[in-house]
Amino acid sequence: MICAAYQADLINQLYQGKLKDYVRCLESGHESWRTDTYLDIPFVIRPYGSNLAYGSVEEALQAFIQPKTLDGHNQNFCERCKKKCDARKGLRFLHFPYLLTLQLKRFDFDYSTMQRIKLNNRMTFPEELDMGPDVEDKASMFTLQLEINLELDNKSHQTESCTDSGAENEGSCHSDQMSNDFSTDDVMDEGICLDNTSSSERA
Repeated sequence: MICAAYQADLINQLYQGKLKDYVRCLESGHESWRTDTYLDIPFVIRPYGSNLAYGSVEEALQAFIQPKTLDGHNQNFCERCKKKCDARKGLRFLHFPYLLTLQLKRFDFDYSTMQRIKLNNRMTFPEELDMGPDVEDKASMFTLQLEINLELDNKSHQTESCTDSGAENEGSCHSDQMSNDFSTDDVMDEGICLDNTSSSERA
């Protein structure tokens, strides 16, 4: 029991981050929120009902935190206005873990064939990902160094783990040490492309 508790605590120390789930009234500006924890950030590759896929981690990240408008039948009850009002609902990062895990949701459901499908769209990973603009507490912002680990054709690369075991939406990434036998061709085969341009150069 002690060992299991220690392992669970260690996992939380390494992988657990914090998010603010907020709703802001568009009439009064009143904001209600709660704090949630996460062990990974799930990135949608192709939005529901769309034929276009996100081409990069940056695009998927912005879509993940993009506020949604609550209006019509989805209006939110505002405690300050004491009535239902249009509102914005979104997410803000409060804290990033020591090891940030990005999960690519490569599985979707095709309602025309009523079957589950895998999305093989190319996703660009930058070598550096500036998470500062997406953090509410600027004191905790940092630049994330991204490395990729693939397990292809029985070859194990000791970098960041991006494996696909066939389980739904499985494909997580965590950083380690870059291997000398890393091949960009292997990355391309998995629909992942490394972008050597830094965040500052793209800006």
